[in-house]
Amino acid sequence: MLILYIFILLLSFYVLAKIVDKYFIESLDKIAEKLKMSHDAAGATLMAIGSSAPELFVALFAVFRPGDHEGIGIGNIVGSALFNLLAIIGASAIVRKAVIAKQAVLRDLFFYAVSVILLLVTLIDGKVSYLEAGTLIAVYIIYVFVVTKWKKVFNYRDINEDVFVKTKKKTAEKTIF
Repeated sequence: MLILYIFILLLSFYVLAKIVDKYFIESLDKIAEKLKMSHDAAGATLMAIGSSAPELFVALFAVFRPGDHEGIGIGNIVGSALFNLLAIIGASAIVRKAVIAKQAVLRDLFFYAVSVILLLVTLIDGKVSYLEAGTLIAVYIIYVFVVTKWKKVFNYRDINEDVFVKTKKKTAEKTIF
């Protein structure tokens, strides 16, 4: 029975990957093109929002459901952040080699450190005030703004974006002919 469960789980991951590859990523590419966003900005904002939406709704249900369910929301947020940071990046590095510009890494490390410190300060007394919640949301809005303007401030070239554009052109040429 355990082998059947493992098989179904792996099959579910495969089907989910195919659906995401066909619809989700293609849709995000179109949205990013219309908004004139770079690929790293689209990944750090649109992809992150799309992949974090399930955790957001679990946390919202945990908060608004009667009873003592706050721990579910906090555990979900912290667990998801750790999983995204370690497992997804690690698995991506195993599957495909990517070179990341150090400017983007420094930007994300800074904001990740600030968000973890703010989360610790927020949770230290066991209560979340409106000011603390507003501060966390404001930091996220600042992060989105910084990500969209980052390449203009630090004029650097994303090697992966060049590869993506070349691959997209080759795919378009094959489709035409």
